[in-house]
Amino acid sequence: MKLPLVATLLASFLSSFAGEIAPSQNPTALMPRHGTVMIQPAKRWEDGLAAGNGTMGAMLYGHPEKDTLLVNHSKLWLPVGSREVLPNGGDILSEMRRIIGEKGYGEGQKFFLEKAREGGWGGELVWTDAFHPGFFVDIGQAQPGEVKDFARVEDFSAGETWVQWKNDDGAFERRMFVSRTDNTLVTTTTGPKGKVSLTVRMQKVNSPLIESTVEHSTDWITCHNVYVKGKGGYEGAIRVISEGGKRTSNGSSVTITGADSVTLLVRILPWRTPLPESQAWPNDPKNPDFTGPERKVARSTVQIPGKAYNPEWMTALKADLQSMPTDYSTLFKPHTAAWSALFNRASIDLGGTAGERGLPSELLLDKAQQEKRLSPALLERMYDAGRYVFMCAAGPETPPNLFGIWTGTWKPAWSGDYTTDTNLQLDTELAYSANLAECMTGYYHLWDSYMPDLRRNAKSLYNCRGILIGSRSSNNGLALHWDKGWPGNLWTPGTSWMAHWYYDHFLYTGDREFLRSTAIPFMKDCALFWEDFLKGTEDNDGRRTFRPSYSAENGWGDNTSQDIEITHELLTNLIEGCELLGIESEGVVRWKALLAKLPPLLINDQGQLKEWSNPKQGEKNNHRHLMHLYGAFESQQFSRDRDPKLFEAAKVALNNRVNASQEDATHGYMHTGLAAVGLGMGDLAFSRIEEMAKRRSIYSNMVAAHFGGPRILCDDGNGATPEIVNRMFLQSRVGDLTLLPAVPKALPKGSLRGTRARGNIGVDELKWDLAAGTCEVTLSSTAKRELVVALPNDLGVSKMTIGGKEIPVTAQGVARTGAKVNIPAGSVKITVAFKK
Repeated sequence: MKLPLVATLLASFLSSFAGEIAPSQNPTALMPRHGTVMIQPAKRWEDGLAAGNGTMGAMLYGHPEKDTLLVNHSKLWLPVGSREVLPNGGDILSEMRRIIGEKGYGEGQKFFLEKAREGGWGGELVWTDAFHPGFFVDIGQAQPGEVKDFARVEDFSAGETWVQWKNDDGAFERRMFVSRTDNTLVTTTTGPKGKVSLTVRMQKVNSPLIESTVEHSTDWITCHNVYVKGKGGYEGAIRVISEGGKRTSNGSSVTITGADSVTLLVRILPWRTPLPESQAWPNDPKNPDFTGPERKVARSTVQIPGKAYNPEWMTALKADLQSMPTDYSTLFKPHTAAWSALFNRASIDLGGTAGERGLPSELLLDKAQQEKRLSPALLERMYDAGRYVFMCAAGPETPPNLFGIWTGTWKPAWSGDYTTDTNLQLDTELAYSANLAECMTGYYHLWDSYMPDLRRNAKSLYNCRGILIGSRSSNNGLALHWDKGWPGNLWTPGTSWMAHWYYDHFLYTGDREFLRSTAIPFMKDCALFWEDFLKGTEDNDGRRTFRPSYSAENGWGDNTSQDIEITHELLTNLIEGCELLGIESEGVVRWKALLAKLPPLLINDQGQLKEWSNPKQGEKNNHRHLMHLYGAFESQQFSRDRDPKLFEAAKVALNNRVNASQEDATHGYMHTGLAAVGLGMGDLAFSRIEEMAKRRSIYSNMVAAHFGGPRILCDDGNGATPEIVNRMFLQSRVGDLTLLPAVPKALPKGSLRGTRARGNIGVDELKWDLAAGTCEVTLSSTAKRELVVALPNDLGVSKMTIGGKEIPVTAQGVARTGAKVNIPAGSVKITVAFKK
């Protein structure tokens, strides 16, 4: 796109504004190298400037005359009074299976629910506690004259956001970050000397399920919030700091007049207390958190437990904020150093034009809708935004939830929880290839903290050993979300799906201690569940039968392909990991025997991989979920070399799903995109991301939405987009790299820097130019190793060099050409020439 045309479009866009806000006339000059600029005020919280550190989140939205600061925390789950007790169904599995076999799944589920009632179930769907806002802070600032040169900026690489404008008094800025080093939200308003005058007010909490006390003084704004339904509450504290001027308070707000700057230091401290009669381990009175020595409040504290509320928690919180520096830049420096060290590891260049890269998000997204295309510049920004949102939302004790780490509503869709039958997995897809392994700490911490609940799920629901994750979780891990209309109790493969990342952590990092102490124990517990669950289900051929079985949100039926594929991956990884470490020899024998007895995947008479691997059940292709393609989008089970017929059947299944589905859910586009790259279908993968842009499933702050419009903030699109892009250009197994496996026609030239591959390989740089017929990759390794490097046959590889020395190229299976190379410790460059 030529710059004059971009300038014309921008001028036309700006001229459409009339009234109280005049946008910046040169937003391109404000554009960070990695970030975005917006030139319209955010009228709703979903479009607000978004920041976070994995523990706390914040959004700033509104108008310079009245901005609203929304403050969130990863541990804020609103107790709705759900009874946290699983029914003791006893040993009902064999009888349930018999009923399903004779009378069908409807009668089998009816039997399960009857037994659940006998075991103490209340008869209704139990909702997870809802992710809720911490508090809203109004920042009022009178605006003499016209507000002009308005812009909002998110600098992804620095972890900072700001809004800037001018009025008759001069130029003003309101900057914000959530510190990774100090666990504090910091926001400052600056302007001409003596011209910063604000009124700051914390809104009263607007929920009948919270008893809240808000206090304002000249130096502090605090809130004390108690959950009506038990389990604790949370403290909030804002330290008000001004340079120059005067501060006063009327008890309902704080007013600052004539200052040079006003800075707010903000923190939320959740606290939890036991819930009598709860079986959920985090709330169980027997949990050592409540019975052991009382913890001290520290700056790094995410949530504090106690037998009862202790007023000293607020005292300690205020004392810590009081001890912090008051200068914004002093606080920002260590934060941005820590943030940038993570974010700047990776980068992408897809050939976006300078003109489009400089466009504000509103116009860039408008163009995608109007032109019905995804430009390279927009995809570059979506790629960076995905990494930014993940870093904001992935914390030391929690992974991203449905909304990342932000919500401005007290009644969030789907409770805003950890929805584990698709969404949480998509949130975290990018972590390892995008070189952000450290951000997965909260993922492992969450499941570790819920482990007693996961054991109870397996025992209470199906009388099995091992662990079982339900389809929904929030502040505990009990699998309570099921009833007659929602058979979530039948969905059993979630735990083994979660295990995918446990093993991938080892594959990407080479961390054998993590494999031994964390991954293998978790996977063993997953396998233990399957050993018991599948016992006694052998058919005439000795194959095990998954019954009951439920393909995520699309229907029940024996032997869902997802159950077979996920269990296949779990057992394969567990066996491989144990043999690598030389441990669990008896277990390996059992797991190999079970793996050999899994039912086969089936292909129907249209050549499509079936979603239910039983001959009696047909396909339901008009659906956003496509769990039968797990072997394509997650586990790499489908391979043209190992099983070309199954590989082609998966492609038919994917095309049929895409062609039939009429649903507008981002997670559906993301999983079809991931499946497409896994099957070498780059153009289809690109089109899935393009649908997000065309349907405007992205807010102006570049946070994804669940539906087009955008409607309902939901960050799974942010987590999956960078992973889809990375897999277009590089896919890996230990000892094997495929370069350019699914390059779409729309991206013929570009580069990736700082990503990672399985086998503990750093991809320092990958460059490709299809028109020139060249590809270069620089790899780094901590040790010498042998590695297959190959490209798809349709690229026509003619020459390869490593370290400048030509090496012979040969067939690597039926669809790839490349070479087996020895790479040294350190870095090495490999070049490839292929047909233009």
